[in-house]
Amino acid sequence: MGAKIIAFLNFKGGVGKTANTVNIGACLALHHKKKVLVVDLDPQCNSTYWLLRYSEFEEKFSETQVRDFAKILGMKVSKTSKKTSLVSKLVPYLQRHYENTR
Repeated sequence: MGAKIIAFLNFKGGVGKTANTVNIGACLALHHKKKVLVVDLDPQCNSTYWLLRYSEFEEKFSETQVRDFAKILGMKVSKTSKKTSLVSKLVPYLQRHYENTR
């Protein structure tokens, strides 16, 4: 049997595209032992952030990217904020955000 494609598309924000994509993908992988590829085309990259482990998040993003992401989320970022410190605050923030959307 070939691959099946499931797409979530809606031009309105806040309708659950990201939450549904991540959760259905996780359920298919965990409970049905399916291989899942999540393609995140959203410029905010929320699916990507939800699926990264802490170590991957810190490894894959530059200090500038982490700083910009923190600013987008409304976190206070000073000129002396270090990447490790920001990541240690971002990851719990994203986990709380994820839990609140379930």
